[in-house]
Amino acid sequence: MKINLRTTLTLCKLIVFLVIFSGQNAFAQTYLIPSGGSNSITTCSGTLYDAAGTGGYGNYYNGYTVIYPATAGSMVRISGTSAGEGCCDYVQVYQGVGLTTLVGTYYMGTAIPTITSNQVNGTLTVRFYSDGSVTGAGPVINITCLTNAPNPPTSITSSAASICTAGGSSTLTAQGAVGTVYWYTGGCATTLIGTGNSIVVTPAVSTTYYARNYSSALFSATCASYTLNVGNSPASAPTNVTATPNTVCPNGTALLNATSAGNNINWYTVSTGGTMLGYSASGANFTVNPAATTTYYAEATTSSVGAPTTQTFNYTGSAQTWTVPVGVTSITVDVKGAQGAASSYGSGGNGGRTQANLPVIAGTTLYINVGGAGTISAGGWNGGGAPYACSCTGGGGGASDIRIGGTALTDRKIVAGGGGGAGYCYYYCSGDNGGAGGGATGGPGLSGSSNIASYGGQGGTQAAGGAGASVGGAPGTLGNGGGNGYYGGGGGGGYYGGGAGYYGGGGGGGSSYTDAALTAVTHTQGFNVGNGLVSITYTPYNVGCPS
Repeated sequence: MKINLRTTLTLCKLIVFLVIFSGQNAFAQTYLIPSGGSNSITTCSGTLYDAAGTGGYGNYYNGYTVIYPATAGSMVRISGTSAGEGCCDYVQVYQGVGLTTLVGTYYMGTAIPTITSNQVNGTLTVRFYSDGSVTGAGPVINITCLTNAPNPPTSITSSAASICTAGGSSTLTAQGAVGTVYWYTGGCATTLIGTGNSIVVTPAVSTTYYARNYSSALFSATCASYTLNVGNSPASAPTNVTATPNTVCPNGTALLNATSAGNNINWYTVSTGGTMLGYSASGANFTVNPAATTTYYAEATTSSVGAPTTQTFNYTGSAQTWTVPVGVTSITVDVKGAQGAASSYGSGGNGGRTQANLPVIAGTTLYINVGGAGTISAGGWNGGGAPYACSCTGGGGGASDIRIGGTALTDRKIVAGGGGGAGYCYYYCSGDNGGAGGGATGGPGLSGSSNIASYGGQGGTQAAGGAGASVGGAPGTLGNGGGNGYYGGGGGGGYYGGGAGYYGGGGGGGSSYTDAALTAVTHTQGFNVGNGLVSITYTPYNVGCPS
């Protein structure tokens, strides 16, 4: 039951090029399972053997190796062959770290099938055992990783704010579902309770549920979570509802207060339903700034405040969304722009980083754009400037941003600039680096390790795109880096994009930005390597039984 605040607030008045391609390693790495005990490796390529390597294994081997993926968000995948005593010597594969979740046992002489980790950390464990008699060549296990795992669900919604009667149920729905959603309790990927975008639950006690996306044989690296409270009885109705003062000028400040011992107070401007303005503890003040005469309503609830939760958004090449949960009025955001691409004669500029607190309203949709790293064939998604069409210079990195109220560039509330792409040997054949992304002004593109404005693009600012190289590079614009400069790097995307390089100069970095409403702002230029990343941290408000 909501209590009407009876005291209503009223108003007072671009030669020949030698292009050298290099991989991470010209030779495949080999790894050994110890003959006893355990070890761990971090890789996404190579071959795993028993302790004797390519020679024949010995008797009484019994050890295991934990394989971690070298790339965050990837899942280790193995397959292989084996030779040896078929009755008694074998390989066992386990999901995760250690010898707990057995996938299968594969005796010598049989193939080891393709097995992919389904763990949050992407790990597999491989054990080799031999007895005291016949030996053989042993296992040959190829290691790879699956990448491009789906993003996790963005959030979970519940048909019931809380369960207030015995046997009550609620339908949980994963927002931002990709492929099949797996549901768990006890932690992400701990106890599976069902699959599907929605699931009906009937908890006997307050329970946290976890949703994880599964697509193209890969799980998302993390889960979304939601705590469904189970209350024994509704909260007692609030009393002593007051406003101090009860008359203010437009947008003036008043303090609302109500009491319900041991409970929280939810505040509304309608008597039934509606969107909660926020909450306060019993007897604590709640600040409002009405623009017009407003009646406020107080509702007591057995709600609780949960542990801080972080939702991470990886690069997908398209916009993503997140809806602000009930009771959340402020979020902490960490936004990282993408890196520009390198060339044979320079490095791509790293993306910028912007951290801040962002005030929000429950139910609001945030549009999240995570920048893509530049390549030698294209600028990164979300504003990275194009490289020269020789497949030899670097495209600019895309910016990362959060938009509220729409999807236009003018709706951006926070931006982290992308790094500029590297140029290719023309006048200078080293140090043709892209400019660092981020900061109020992005870093300049370089030529021969120097900021030579004739050849290097300049960084975007708070008011304009970075100038292109003065001999012919295109300037940056709102949101986008300049591109297609003759043997020059593309500018990084940003609040304003960096200018394009020319005659071998690097592109300028894009600038970062925060709206005036954000607080605790920190800008770090040239921070991020690879694709961009956005994370949102908030404190969930677990709605309980209302009065």
